[in-house]
Amino acid sequence: MPVFEEIKLAASLTGLFELTPSERQLTFEARGEMDGARLSEMLRVHIDKHAAGCQMVMSSHSVDILAPGISKVALADQIKAIIGGSAHVLCIGDKGCWPGNDYALLDEPYSLSVDEVSGSRETCWNLAPAGCVGLQATLHYLRSLSPRNDGTVKFVAKVRE
Repeated sequence: MPVFEEIKLAASLTGLFELTPSERQLTFEARGEMDGARLSEMLRVHIDKHAAGCQMVMSSHSVDILAPGISKVALADQIKAIIGGSAHVLCIGDKGCWPGNDYALLDEPYSLSVDEVSGSRETCWNLAPAGCVGLQATLHYLRSLSPRNDGTVKFVAKVRE
């Protein structure tokens, strides 16, 4: 994607981060004293100048620039289309608060966070036990799924106190 080439060229001059490019996403990881917030400010300038339609999101370790139309929600929609009918997809992520990389995904129905939650009361719940985050919370959720005879699963976890 040409706009990605412009961003990579301009952004790579600073040497303050590591860049991992792919066809539809650029991942920037801060180096040294550079932090994620400052890195995202620097990248925002390049997005505004060169990347109309691209989206910038943050994870716990990187800032990602996504090509137009690329999102985790699109993947969830594809899964729903494959399953068909009125299927629901359980979405699990860690960065449900904007500008987190899971913000849009965890705004979907049936979404659980293993760390940060959004302000929504209908989605992006964290039902893991207190102090349980990341991989441990994900495993807690997956162990809380109980298969049913009709091919679906039931979530049987206790809500944290």
